[in-house]
Amino acid sequence: PPHQTTNILLLAMLFSLYMAMRSGVMEIFPLAAQELIKEGYFTQEWYTPPTLPFACIFLMDIVLVVPNSYLMAKCGRKLSFVIGGGGCAIGMLVGALGLKLKSYWLLVLSGLLIGPISVGEFARFAAVEACAPSFHARAISLVVSGGAVVGVIGPSVATASGKWAKAFGGNVFDGYALYFLCTALASGIFMCLAACLRLPPTAPTVAARPDVPRAVLLRPGILAAMSGCIGAQMVMVTIMVATPDNMTNIFHLTGADGRISGVVQSHLLGMFVLGFVTGSIVDRVGVLPTMATGWGLSGAAILVCLSGTALGNFYPGLILLGIGWNLTFISASRLLILHHSAEEKARVQGTNEMGRFVANAIATIIAGTFAWRTILLIGVPLLLAPALAVLALLRVSITRGEPKEAVQALVRSMSEASFVEAVDGSCLLGTTAADQARS
Repeated sequence: PPHQTTNILLLAMLFSLYMAMRSGVMEIFPLAAQELIKEGYFTQEWYTPPTLPFACIFLMDIVLVVPNSYLMAKCGRKLSFVIGGGGCAIGMLVGALGLKLKSYWLLVLSGLLIGPISVGEFARFAAVEACAPSFHARAISLVVSGGAVVGVIGPSVATASGKWAKAFGGNVFDGYALYFLCTALASGIFMCLAACLRLPPTAPTVAARPDVPRAVLLRPGILAAMSGCIGAQMVMVTIMVATPDNMTNIFHLTGADGRISGVVQSHLLGMFVLGFVTGSIVDRVGVLPTMATGWGLSGAAILVCLSGTALGNFYPGLILLGIGWNLTFISASRLLILHHSAEEKARVQGTNEMGRFVANAIATIIAGTFAWRTILLIGVPLLLAPALAVLALLRVSITRGEPKEAVQALVRSMSEASFVEAVDGSCLLGTTAADQARS
């Protein structure tokens, strides 16, 4: 396709900026909210977790994911990326104002306004549309891995902002506000990069059929892929969001400390650096083995963190958690793309992202409500659930008897990344015989 290399590079840069902003606010929002509560600028009439402002970002992710999905289907991804960057810039400016005025509720409003930047999550799907089918898995991994290039800068800027503010006679809130201003500038750069994209025209949508939602979303392959994506996301976010606040309490830290930034950066590197080769791993060993390896590494991360609360536990634990998420998330994303056609992408991808964002919101509330050890123990069933779901889907598909082709396609798509049957350019893996006949 024309402009393939340019588009992949721009999308990787967009995802990098997106992850830099999300990783930075993940550290700053809970710490700023906790500081406002501790200094008496916000009186709690009922329990309000310090992660509430950050959870508001995920709340808006949930609200906007379906409109974003259909806006992209109607007007293309480029416009949605530009709008998302603009909304984030406004939200960051409101956050800076809230911290300057020491207003907890302006910080909450900032979280709501930052929500549109969630369109950055669709960069991996845009990359698939911008490249040849043989390059799909590698395109996903390259774009997602772009988060490693700039994503680690977010926590560093968060820490540096506090030091800069103190150097010029400011307080901790001035440091947080300075970070929000820097991120508003990054949002402007995000908009400019999005405007430079030259993506292929949006594919036309199919005529509405009453059975489309059920027929598409209940395919075994799509359910398995969604279980993998959502499960991996919830385990990772629960532990990652809880880390800065719990490290502050355990090590008696103040503000955005370098030790917190170091652990968060190590986690981000674990999440994304391996992604440069994850696509090749999926191509070589298949989707299901890659997902299983990711689940195993995430389980090892929980065990490492449960074994102690020293800095030596946080670093390897969060690195393993990041690697586990990377393997599971990229392989599940690949599986999802294999099981829907271009005409079905708005509904399927929108539903998948909705599930992930709901998981993010729930995980953020859990992270701000429970103690560290309890959070880690909660991660165990959250990790086992998607693995058991995938195995159950395979068993149900086999015992159902009727859709034999669907079972064979599902198993082969999980073990052989090259197995793709296309009819008129539409991927039909995991569909029933009736669905294939209609297509």
